[in-house]
Order: sequence, then C-alpha cells, then structure tokens
Amino acid sequence: MATALFFDLDGTLANSERHHWRAWRDAVRPFHIRLSWHWYRSAGIGRPDADIARQVLKLVRQGGTKVKQEELLKLKEDYFLRLIQTFSMVPIRTVSLLENIRNFPLAVVTSCPRVQADAILERAGVAQHFRTRVCLEDVRRPKPHPDPYLKAMRFLRVSAGIAFENSESGVASAQRAGLEVVFVPDPRQLPSLVRARLVRD
Repeated sequence: MATALFFDLDGTLANSERHHWRAWRDAVRPFHIRLSWHWYRSAGIGRPDADIARQVLKLVRQGGTKVKQEELLKLKEDYFLRLIQTFSMVPIRTVSLLENIRNFPLAVVTSCPRVQADAILERAGVAQHFRTRVCLEDVRRPKPHPDPYLKAMRFLRVSAGIAFENSESGVASAQRAGLEVVFVPDPRQLPSLVRARLVRD
C-alpha cells in the first residue's frame, strides 16, 4: 500500500495565513482595534479561530466595547469566505502535485472550521483528491492534541504515514499520533518537500 500522506491546510496546502489575518483585521476594525501581521504570526498561526477570538476579545473589551465571541467569529468567517471566492489560495504547483499523487491515501487535517476548509479546497479544485478531511468540529481536542491525526488515521486504516505541517501545534499533534513529520516553512515549498520525501521511499 502507498504511504499515507496527511496535510495541514492553512500555511501548508494553502497560502492562506495572511488572508486569515486580513479577515481578523477587518472584523475588528469597527471596534477601533488594529491587528498587525506580527501579532497574528505569534498569536494566531496554528490555532483554532475560537482561541484567536478569545485573545481578540480581550483587546476589544480593553477598548471599552462589548461584543460576544460568537459575533467576532461570524464577522471573521464572513470576511474570510469572501476572500476565498476572490481567488484560489492553493498554489498552482500544489494543485499539480495533488493530481500526480492522487493514488496515495491523502488526508487533510486542520484546525480550520469545515465550512472554511471545504471552501478553500473546492475553490482550488482539489477537494476530490482527499479521502478524508478532519476539521475543527470533528474532534473534541484539536491540535496540539493527537486526536485530529488519529481520527484521520482510523479513517484511512493506517498506523503510520507522513504529515506535512507548518506550526508547532501541528507538528506536536502529528508526532503524538506517531506520524513522521515534515515541516513546511512556506506553502510554496510544499511540492518540492513532498517529492523529496517520497523519493526516499
């Protein structure tokens, strides 16, 4: 059987982290809060939206504005879904890669809500290549816990495989599930990293 390959979504398959930041930035602008890219890189990458919302909520309330976490999450999601419809966030070389390795058991394992993950993959035309997608709602404990990867492994009926990740929490999650991990510093490097790793097998 071909090696099972597991892919994080944001910042790994999709060049989407800056767009998540833009969505958060625009969501809090009415509350006179400015979120920098530097802030998002340290506080947001690899974390579920709910965790980010709790941090953002503290900033908003410090400014004297009362708003519910659910309202912030809805604002952010609306902005992000509009960005997804504007253009594909999956690099064209990654689209070609997925077409070439479509016979491998492939899974997406993400802390992204399903509605956002599905929109990214479908907009890029690559959703059909994955046998399963484990999203935020599918597990009780998200990354860095091993639960998301363990769920994907059970679906693929494998006990080993290779995970491609771009965050500390994602790396920890995959390692705790017993997977080999390849760190992806930039989504544009994913195709070469995947090919280099598969050559070794």
